[in-house]
Amino acid sequence: MTGILPRQLALLLTAVLVASCQSTGFLHDPVAPARTLATDAGFSEQRIAAGEFELFGFRRGFSAGSRNLTVYIEGDGRAFVSRRRVSNDPTPRDPVALQMAVADPAATVAYLARPCQFVQPLPDSCESRYWTTARYAPAVVAAMNTAVDQLRADSGAASLTLVGFSGGGTIATLLAARRDDVDWLVTVAGNLDHAAWTRHHGDTPLDDSLNPADVRDRLADVRQLHLAGGDDDTLPPALVAGFVRGLPPATPVELLVFDDADHDDWPAIWARHVCTLAFRADTAGCVAAAGG
Repeated sequence: MTGILPRQLALLLTAVLVASCQSTGFLHDPVAPARTLATDAGFSEQRIAAGEFELFGFRRGFSAGSRNLTVYIEGDGRAFVSRRRVSNDPTPRDPVALQMAVADPAATVAYLARPCQFVQPLPDSCESRYWTTARYAPAVVAAMNTAVDQLRADSGAASLTLVGFSGGGTIATLLAARRDDVDWLVTVAGNLDHAAWTRHHGDTPLDDSLNPADVRDRLADVRQLHLAGGDDDTLPPALVAGFVRGLPPATPVELLVFDDADHDDWPAIWARHVCTLAFRADTAGCVAAAGG
């Protein structure tokens, strides 16, 4: 397959328009454009009660007996409004993982926002630590795991593919380490060792968070694909490569670096390349798009 499929291109242009409007201040409600993007792509909205959080998400193609469910997990969102000023709402203004989800031709797909994203007004349980030092806290990971349990039960899927962008890659990796139904773990600019990441940037350590680097031994049998951008100053590829090198020998893992990609380029890259990636090799939607 070469180029971008017409439907994927239309969805991508919608996402670009939404992001442009947001950046120029025309849109003040980040939920509405996300809802439009998802529903135009055939997704339905879902809210899942999980522990102390209500998680916001979308899903498409759910039916009993699905072979595999792909769950996209959003990044950290708008954790800060400046380097030292914490945001009062972590909802992403440009939801990268959602844009990736709508471009995926797989039959059964779900999108999960992180705790407190897209939830308005914010409940008392949404303390700012859950998008700062405790963004990957045990309570957060447990809530995301509960939500994935429900999505899998609702879809009837036999296995899962977890796809996480940035901090969503952190969550996806922590989930894969505790589950036995993950067929593929895919991270995109994933923060896979947040201790190394905060040292690299000179930031405050995320002391209240779990770290994927501490559970690498539990991932030895999980097929993994990690994508990084050569121009990504937020999550440099060297940090992702360091995580991969620390995996147990013979772990089925591949690291792909897109040389010219920075941290915000992934929706367009995903729309263009998703069907060429190993975890999508036998996906019916990709085979049909390629004329197979």
